[in-house]
Amino acid sequence: MSNLSGKHISYWIDSTPTANFPSLSNNLSVDVAIVGAGIAGITAARLLKRAGKTVAVIESQQISTGVSGHTTAKVTSLHQSAWYIQPDTGIVIIRKNP
Repeated sequence: MSNLSGKHISYWIDSTPTANFPSLSNNLSVDVAIVGAGIAGITAARLLKRAGKTVAVIESQQISTGVSGHTTAKVTSLHQSAWYIQPDTGIVIIRKNP
């Protein structure tokens, strides 16, 4: 998308309502602290919560407005790598296919 000035507007950011969360005002104790609330951070947090962990996601701006908000969501298959998420821990494993 672009407006009349020619400046690119991210579809993902433009079509998603903003969310406002309060700043952390007290000490917090969690199993895992994730820095960055993009696709990877939010996905990791969700999987870790499913695995029974306590999780805090720390973001300095709006959720998913950095790299994730400007992604083209391109998927490739020619790089000969495979990745998967371990269901019990939420850890992403990347390995080169033989």
